[in-house]
Amino acid sequence: MKIRMGFVSNSSSSSFIIAVKEGEKCAHCGKSDDSFLDLVRRRESYCDDNEVRSVGMKEVLAKLSYLGIEEEDLPKAIKKLEVKEGETIAAVDISYHDELLLKTLRNSPNVRILIDLDKEDDE
Repeated sequence: MKIRMGFVSNSSSSSFIIAVKEGEKCAHCGKSDDSFLDLVRRRESYCDDNEVRSVGMKEVLAKLSYLGIEEEDLPKAIKKLEVKEGETIAAVDISYHDELLLKTLRNSPNVRILIDLDKEDDE
């Protein structure tokens, strides 16, 4: 699958479609840790290149072409959009300069990268 064909090459962010699992709620107060999507939204003010583009399967599917996936690669991409119970699917942009957010994305047990929109994948 080839992704991001025709996009501007000097983009300062990476785009991902991710599955996010909400943190467990505290038995005493009912609160949970912020989700990764909350963190991205808070860090939008830190860097304009951080953005939650869409949340939910319907929104993500509606924007696949807009996100840079070529029409002939849509069936392969859709097969990768499998979410597990308790997960939410989302499309996000993360600034190359936001090392904290990129590290959290790659290392959080509550976030799975389904598609890295900046990489070529020939599966």
